[in-house]
Amino acid sequence: MGADKKKSNTTTSTISQPTSNDRHVDYKTWHGDFNIQVMSHPTNGRYIVATSDMEENDVILRDLPYTWAVDHSFKNFVCQQCFLEVPVETQRDNAAGANSKPKKKSKKDKKKKTSKKEKKTDEQGEAEEQQQEDAAAVDATVKEEEEEEEEDGASVPIIAAEGEEFHMCEDCSFVGYCCKECMEKDSHQHKFECLVFQNLDQSEYSSSLLSEIKLLIRTLSRKWLEQSLQEEGTQYRKYKQYEDSNVPQENGLRYSDYDQLVSNIEAFSSTLKDSLSYWICDPVIRLGSKYVQKKEDGVDLLNVLLRNRCNAFYIQGRPKNGGNGESRGCGVYVRNSFFNHSCNPNVNYWVVENTLEVECSLMRAVRKGEELCISYIDTAASLRDRREKLSEGYLFHCRCEKCITDELAESQSDCEPSASAPPPTTTVRLEKDSDHDE
Repeated sequence: MGADKKKSNTTTSTISQPTSNDRHVDYKTWHGDFNIQVMSHPTNGRYIVATSDMEENDVILRDLPYTWAVDHSFKNFVCQQCFLEVPVETQRDNAAGANSKPKKKSKKDKKKKTSKKEKKTDEQGEAEEQQQEDAAAVDATVKEEEEEEEEDGASVPIIAAEGEEFHMCEDCSFVGYCCKECMEKDSHQHKFECLVFQNLDQSEYSSSLLSEIKLLIRTLSRKWLEQSLQEEGTQYRKYKQYEDSNVPQENGLRYSDYDQLVSNIEAFSSTLKDSLSYWICDPVIRLGSKYVQKKEDGVDLLNVLLRNRCNAFYIQGRPKNGGNGESRGCGVYVRNSFFNHSCNPNVNYWVVENTLEVECSLMRAVRKGEELCISYIDTAASLRDRREKLSEGYLFHCRCEKCITDELAESQSDCEPSASAPPPTTTVRLEKDSDHDE
């Protein structure tokens, strides 16, 4: 799961008094229900702090995604609206008759014979009559056995003969839904993206790129929906205040809020940005203009694409039999994106059962003013692996307390002489002069 990548350069985790350069961001009071604040520093960027002393396991934030999408590889069995998994083999079209009894052949089929033009002899006629009687006796016996099985409550099929419900969009085949209710909830937004999906040349892209394009178009369709509702720049609505909204997964935020997340566009190479613009942004701009009558700016679209890359959280699927699912897509949780990373985090997060809502709680007690951090990676990995993962995936060189401690421990270990060990190989990494570091 990714988050806003404007990182703090400090190694201390407690902020007792904001400096003159530090200011409290009243982020439209979205954190009003929780004891946290978003802070912003001109050098170190934004971060979240506790506004009171809190205990382990205290819930400090809940959030729904602003934009999200099922990965293209899983579109045939994961619901776009709620991420419920409906295995392909159990779906209605594929499971029809899977547990139903095979149709019995009619007597006509059983006794079908090759017609002959020549007149049958009396002996042949008698033989055929005997065969018919034998067949009738067999049919009667089979019928009796079937009736006895039904009376005894013989095997009940696990899956109904008609199969499980799953509805692919018949027009674009880019999204599917576990039920008509989910399809209806998403329909207000999907109508804007459907024509773009229909006319996108899928043969030009890999499955992973199609997933990224899908999230990009879903983000645009969310903005287009807000424009149609004249809500794109409206004032903040309290979290979950409008359950009956036409906006799917309503979280009270609008495009103007999503647009405040950093894209780190300056940190990506010109070659990559030119390639993304040519292969992804330009085609989407043409399709949006032609089929939805929406004109988008190329630089804005590139920022959306990179913003999603920097801030996307993985979303697990929801197996019908319960339990933990695998990653089936991703989404951008605007509120969660203000958490900085630490390899020794004090905040944990998970998706609330049967929803796309993320809940964050404390892993240990915190004091008022202490910075609240999550981890973007596996913190059990080595220092080198952690920093490499963060540098390549999140564009910053981590200087959290754990990394500094591990770095000092490795330096001391390297200073100790070893008669058998060969000289260590030195890897030099050039750090970007940016404000994206921990």
